[in-house]
Amino acid sequence: MDCPACGIKGCQDSTCWCKDMDCPACGIKGCQDSTCWCKDMDCPACGIKGCQDSTCWCKDMDCPACGIKGCQDSTCWCKDMDCPACGIKGCQDSTCWCKDMDCPACGIKGCQDSTCWCKDMDCPACGIKGCQDSTCWCKDMDCPACGIKGCQDSTCWCKDMDCPACGIKGCQDSTCWCKDMDCPACGIKGCQDSTCWCKDMDCPACGIKGCQDSTCWCKDMDCPACGIKGCQDSTCWCKDMDCPACGIKGCQDSTCWCKDMDCPACGIKGCQDSTCWCKDMDCPACGIKGCQDSTCWCKDMDCPACGKKIHT
Repeated sequence: MDCPACGIKGCQDSTCWCKDMDCPACGIKGCQDSTCWCKDMDCPACGIKGCQDSTCWCKDMDCPACGIKGCQDSTCWCKDMDCPACGIKGCQDSTCWCKDMDCPACGIKGCQDSTCWCKDMDCPACGIKGCQDSTCWCKDMDCPACGIKGCQDSTCWCKDMDCPACGIKGCQDSTCWCKDMDCPACGIKGCQDSTCWCKDMDCPACGIKGCQDSTCWCKDMDCPACGIKGCQDSTCWCKDMDCPACGIKGCQDSTCWCKDMDCPACGIKGCQDSTCWCKDMDCPACGIKGCQDSTCWCKDMDCPACGKKIHT
């Protein structure tokens, strides 16, 4: 066979540079095995069968699928996939702009990994699956979770949360009305500050974590502790106490019967005064602190301290 470097049949000249290059197919330096299949395949860059031209640029580029520099493995799946930028199957054109852009899912420049989930997701702006169009406006908008413009960081939790307005997971639609409503916790319009505690609390009315539904009735009720309508102040102690009737922490359900019963200590209906000592005493019958269970038989006995019937 001819030496792929100098053209001499069966060249064994130790000074010939054919000895210094790796075979692009089998990886052996200066491979001259006539049975090696590296001789039978077309160069993906220049198209010449078994090309071993050291000046050909096919040697200098990484395979976009398997990552091997100058990969010429005919069985490698890099030959079967469409370039996400130019649409050409197995595109390996070093001048194509598909090599210069970051993958919106994994962040790797020019990622063409068929197993990367960037191929499977719809662009939140234009709706195209795996959109990687650098001119698409989805790159120009702020992430509603982390605030980074055009954030496509796969580790950012903006991908995992449902939009409180429209219900779409990781909604980034700039026209969605979720951007126009006040945060019930901090008061900022369309607050999407990932450090804001409004994201971590359950709505006392509807039970949804970080509820921001402006139509939810949780906004219309008075806090049983501080009296503020729709209080969601994280420092207010109404959040830390168990409802003596239903047992729910910070119960604010206006229909709960805890609002209708007399405090066994001070006699005030629905007393939730944190300074009232009714909260600090154990029920002499059942042992529960501040027990107000109407079915507990502690209601039928006299207080062992003052002699009064515990519930009148």
